[in-house]
Amino acid sequence: MGVCISHEYNKPTAQQEEILQDFAKFAKPEERPPMAVEHQMYDYRQAEEDQEDELLAVVCCPHSIGYERDKIALIDLDPSSETFCEIVSELKLSSNGDEPGRMNWAKSAGSLGDFVLIDRRTWDLRQKSEPTFTNFGGDFCLQPRHNLLISSEWGHPRLFRDGLSANELENVSECFGSRLHVWQIGPPKLLQSIDLDPCDGSLVITVKFLHNADCNHAFAISAIGSSIFHLHMNTLTKEWMADRVAHIPSLRVENWQSDEMPALLTDMIISMDDRWMYVCGFLHGIVWRFDIQDPFRVSLKDKINLGGIFESFPEVRIKSSNAMEDRWWLPPETRSLPRGTKFRGGPALMQLSKDGCRLYVCNSFYKAWDAQFYPELISEGGQMVRVDIVDNEMQLNTKFLVDMKGQPNGPFVIRDIKFLDGDCTSDSFL
Repeated sequence: MGVCISHEYNKPTAQQEEILQDFAKFAKPEERPPMAVEHQMYDYRQAEEDQEDELLAVVCCPHSIGYERDKIALIDLDPSSETFCEIVSELKLSSNGDEPGRMNWAKSAGSLGDFVLIDRRTWDLRQKSEPTFTNFGGDFCLQPRHNLLISSEWGHPRLFRDGLSANELENVSECFGSRLHVWQIGPPKLLQSIDLDPCDGSLVITVKFLHNADCNHAFAISAIGSSIFHLHMNTLTKEWMADRVAHIPSLRVENWQSDEMPALLTDMIISMDDRWMYVCGFLHGIVWRFDIQDPFRVSLKDKINLGGIFESFPEVRIKSSNAMEDRWWLPPETRSLPRGTKFRGGPALMQLSKDGCRLYVCNSFYKAWDAQFYPELISEGGQMVRVDIVDNEMQLNTKFLVDMKGQPNGPFVIRDIKFLDGDCTSDSFL
């Protein structure tokens, strides 16, 4: 409590000093530090000459076969550098076959989904307040200002550990998780579980909040259902809802592993100004750009081809001619090549520059899926390309290509791109 006084404050008398000492025991304890590092929001309106482009990227590089140690690599992104698009430093991990990436594995697959809390001062495991569990684990995102965390369910590890079978895709409700869970960060508590339609929401691969900490809106994408969900809370009832705002239809094909080919959404990026969302389809070989300024009315604005099944396997054909007129589909003839080199595989994981002008895309998601759908990724290694956003249109930068094909002791694949000076996925804003 603060007191406003209109005269000079004199030294307290002995009686006043005694009263102050009595009140001292009611003093407010030291405030708990914030759950994330507080910092100034990125200024999107700053002059163009004041903006610094990303110069280096840290990438995850698992060995595609596994008989050599995986590594973390530092890649030069500066076009004026002599080592442009090359690895300038690397750190090898201690053992073989760890496959670093966005997945977290446990020795026993029989455990239920949960979160482990680590004390920031002692690094000891903190006691949970409630013994609440979910059926499966998966991806998660958090918004410290609202004391919220949202997690997804992937499914039983045995289902996607060795690839995806046609039978499992047909029985998605039994095989994969299709729920989203809303948690309270502190004290830890499961607030609500949201059931999604298994046909649309199976294996929600990524969940992300908007960057604006005043908003409690989030988006999620499903791999098997190839759908995009808008997550929001009813301010009156405090109930969370997940609305399907977009769905990429499967393509009817021939000469492939199945009669229908899902897009298989594997990653999503939201721009720092929360205006644009990028979603990649691993099998269709397309990156879609959505306008999300009104999260309740998401609209498709642009798309670009990057590899895909039809590029890797020319014998695979689309049965329905109507697909060529579908707004989600882009004919393969429009593809361009980075440095004259074929883009192996399909768009799997992405990273966006802070100014929203450069989208970096790599072509490996998980080795079992890579081997099943794109065997050339395992034999020849991964790649990373750059898509420039010019006048609100996506254009492949044909001068940029990071190719792991000729790496010593390779081949390696590329995962999870991070920039040293910050990017669109590294921060949880307060």
